[in-house]
Amino acid sequence: MTRTFYDLIEVSECASAEVIDAAWKAMLRKWHPDVNRSVNAADITRALNQAHEILSDPVARARYDQELAERRRVITIPARPVPQGAGLSVTMSAGDASLMFFHTFSPTPWS
Repeated sequence: MTRTFYDLIEVSECASAEVIDAAWKAMLRKWHPDVNRSVNAADITRALNQAHEILSDPVARARYDQELAERRRVITIPARPVPQGAGLSVTMSAGDASLMFFHTFSPTPWS
């Protein structure tokens, strides 16, 4: 799954502007190239600044949240009906499925 700006700054999507600012500053202290000698510290700092720029602007954040919601929508494709007798049909209860799961993945054999 693709990381979001929220993931990058390590805040929840419902975080307040104050929480976002505090988290961004903490991440900058950790990843700034003057402090962190990692080869990708500059890239991470640029990404943190980009995330903060979007998330600290209410209009840009609302647009970003809308784009995230659109990317997360699941597209369901209806299944084609299978002609009767063309395939195997299995009916089981939740209890049967549970027993089948535990029987398959249990470390000890069932009696």
